[in-house]
Amino acid sequence: MRTETSPDRGIAAGGDALCSALRGGRPARRAPVASAAGWLAAGWLAAGWLAAGGSAAAQTPVASAPAGVDSDDAYALPAAREPAALLAFVRELVQQKPPAGDEQQQAAEMRKVARTVEQAARTALASAPAAEQETEATYFLLQGLDILRQLGDETAASRQRDAIDAARASGNREAAAVGLKFAIETSLAQWASFDDARKSQLIDELLAHLSGDQLEPNDAQTVMVVADFLGEAQDLQLARRLLDEALPKFRDHPAAEVQGMTPLLEGIARRLDLPGTQIALAGALLGGGQLDWEQYRGKVVLVDFWASWCGPCQAELPNVLQMYRAYHDKGFEVVGICLDDDPEQAAAFVKKQQLPWPTLFSDDAKRRGWEDPRAVEFGVTGIPLAILLDREGRVVSMNARGEQLPKQLQQVLGEPLVKNEPAAADEPEAGAIGQSAEER
Repeated sequence: MRTETSPDRGIAAGGDALCSALRGGRPARRAPVASAAGWLAAGWLAAGWLAAGGSAAAQTPVASAPAGVDSDDAYALPAAREPAALLAFVRELVQQKPPAGDEQQQAAEMRKVARTVEQAARTALASAPAAEQETEATYFLLQGLDILRQLGDETAASRQRDAIDAARASGNREAAAVGLKFAIETSLAQWASFDDARKSQLIDELLAHLSGDQLEPNDAQTVMVVADFLGEAQDLQLARRLLDEALPKFRDHPAAEVQGMTPLLEGIARRLDLPGTQIALAGALLGGGQLDWEQYRGKVVLVDFWASWCGPCQAELPNVLQMYRAYHDKGFEVVGICLDDDPEQAAAFVKKQQLPWPTLFSDDAKRRGWEDPRAVEFGVTGIPLAILLDREGRVVSMNARGEQLPKQLQQVLGEPLVKNEPAAADEPEAGAIGQSAEER
């Protein structure tokens, strides 16, 4: 089930999606904060060549290759072996477009590029790089090895473990942070096989990295992704420990940009504590008016965070519409919370889709999109986020979408009402609860 992530938040459920989020090639969530270390994924391997397959310019094979690597399976490195030239070469290489050919041919070319990246990155790291160059080369090395591992290179996993250990031992904090992120990614992919002691050790290692005055906003990204993953994995005790111990480090930090990440982490902590609690909504409606939450007393309500640009949100919409028609007369309501930046774009989408329920939209132009007050309050890091409330207003599900939505509605409302001719998408029911006059 896809989730859209914002440009500076991130997670998706499950190890594979989370690993993608850690490197930045993610499906709608918050994007990485720009910095040399960052999530190191805007473009580069995650968005370029090694993510989709691509070709390198015709070159002769490399003269020498790392142990275990066939030199015929890599491209020649540039004659100039200083770090700047090598990294420029890699940046260009990984942005090449995929070649023509079948899947097997593309995988072979992808493997060739990944091996070249490994060779170039190792050479750069052995050539006394500057701190920023070391960070970039470390990222390229670890990402290239990860691709090779996925493509079946039998020794890539061990080479990657060694490279991660070397990165984490670096005196360059940003390079060490890259090593930590890949270590976390590897660990989360194996999370289900870990015992409690190993899981706790990973959290301890992350918290140790957060000590001192060298925190940066991207460290909050790491905490956010791990906390989100732990929430999805139902390891809530570990998630709360991570946030409880990490939050003071950000809240009390002297740098304003680091302190500025505190509301996001606080929101995630609130979201993790939502199950079983009552919530209330308020705010301006798209098209005018204010939401009257009292009208929802005694109703089963789906609180749906979405955006018109979010592909997974659009894919989920027919399911929500179907459930609305099936259960509305039994007390089921939907309240949308739109994270668009442009109210006109949002209104056009609602009109085109003929959504029969109200949509909350921030009336403060500076607090829209991912900065919507409700998105901040509940630590929303990915959409669609579908929260189901029972008749008492208590949260009974944080994942009421896809096949889970009809199952959960059946649990709280019983069997759906059978209608001979369900209302068409372009025929909204007049006067749906909470809609303003302008929307009806």
